[in-house]
Amino acid sequence: VQDEQGNAIQDDTLLMLLNAHDEPVTFTLPPAPIVVANGVVEESADSSRAWELLLDTATPDAEENQTFAPGDTYVLQSRTLTLFRWQTPAS
Repeated sequence: VQDEQGNAIQDDTLLMLLNAHDEPVTFTLPPAPIVVANGVVEESADSSRAWELLLDTATPDAEENQTFAPGDTYVLQSRTLTLFRWQTPAS
């Protein structure tokens, strides 16, 4: 997708986890997203980046800037939702 000047439009990659069960569930965070533009891989796994926890309804006052590497596990408490964002380089 491109803007009016022909520049590629990129947005954040979000990951939402939902646990409707009455017991905690352990999730394994997925690998780094792959960005493909015009059929060409422009970006792949980068070990310096991570999944950033934006929201966990079980702990709304959790510390900010918690990050998790791809493949890390995260325990999602019963009947909760979490939202992660893949950290992208600052532009």
